[in-house]
Amino acid sequence: MTNPLRTSGGAGPEPRELIRANAPRSVTALERLVSVSDYADFAATFAGIGKASSALLYAGGSALLQVTIAGLDDVPIEPSSDLFRNLRSALTRFGDQQLRIQLVEREALALVLSASVQVQTGYDWTLVEPVIRAALLESHGFASMALGQDLASSAVIATMAAIPGVAYVDLDVLVTLGREELTAGLARLTGGQPGGNVTPGVPANRGPALPRRITVLPGRVDGGVALPAQLAYLQAAVPDSLILNEVQP
Repeated sequence: MTNPLRTSGGAGPEPRELIRANAPRSVTALERLVSVSDYADFAATFAGIGKASSALLYAGGSALLQVTIAGLDDVPIEPSSDLFRNLRSALTRFGDQQLRIQLVEREALALVLSASVQVQTGYDWTLVEPVIRAALLESHGFASMALGQDLASSAVIATMAAIPGVAYVDLDVLVTLGREELTAGLARLTGGQPGGNVTPGVPANRGPALPRRITVLPGRVDGGVALPAQLAYLQAAVPDSLILNEVQP
């Protein structure tokens, strides 16, 4: 049997780390939601919700309590799904009856990173590279990044430099791209070639100076319209968004 509609809102068991993080939240807003943060804490305890944030905004002529959510492992949550509708109903039921509640899905941003790395004498690049990649996906993957969390280039460099065998790191590209511009953006950054346009053993050509910090926006109002919080992270399913090149001594 084929389902003609895209599935959404489904998720596997919650990771142990998420259960541990949500445990104290489950008792912070018993039976009623008072503070702005209560709404995010309440939403985060719902099965299938991986991340949640809340913001009190002013849009459409009145105050608005906006709750931004992301599914477990960033699984899409359609407004028509049971999860979305049940959560919105619960927020309205337990929240301030005089306050407008808006539930929205996160604005997804793909973190795109390219770095040139030199390994120490006696280390094999083919063995060190997978360790660097795994460390970056852990420190800057979905599980580790929060809604509206900025990205510091120093933190990315520190993650790579901490791997045994790494002599030095030269960060060549660090940008975020929206889902709709990901394919074209990667082609532009890599010269249209999978794995980048960098010759092995030669550092990549730099463009403009890299920013020390990439801003990732929380829930906000732009042009009178309330916009969801952004979420930026490295995506393991898109290999060309994380390019590591060896630099020979």
